[in-house]
Amino acid sequence: MKPDETTHQLRICLQKIFQDNKTTRSVYLEEQFNNTHLPVFSNLSDYYARLKNLSDQLANVKKPISKENMVPQLVFGLTKGDFDTVATVIQQSDPLPNFNKARSQLLLEETRRNNQDSHLQQAMITQQPDQPISDTPPTTQHGTG
Repeated sequence: MKPDETTHQLRICLQKIFQDNKTTRSVYLEEQFNNTHLPVFSNLSDYYARLKNLSDQLANVKKPISKENMVPQLVFGLTKGDFDTVATVIQQSDPLPNFNKARSQLLLEETRRNNQDSHLQQAMITQQPDQPISDTPPTTQHGTG
């Protein structure tokens, strides 16, 4: 800031800088949004948070993502096979559920799958015998004497 600049002039200068970068930034953010996929994240919540963050950033540069694009991107970025049934239900809903509703449906499925996996692991642990079972009888040594 120059000593003789007013606050208004400074604001206009900053606004111009922001506006100059807005188009480039929006293209970059849209590319990131469209190329965000679940396998990169440790769980569905992190994936959702990233999509939401990118969406918010795009709205800040006056390029908001519509509901018609938010929900399909959430679904298209999923791992193939993991959420197919829920993804189909979401995609065939008319009208499409909002982003939070779709997220909730997917989180419920993720929780169900994690619980199912946990129960399966527990069942496998309890079915394993403590000691190996053998079909041959134990051998005894008979002394001669």
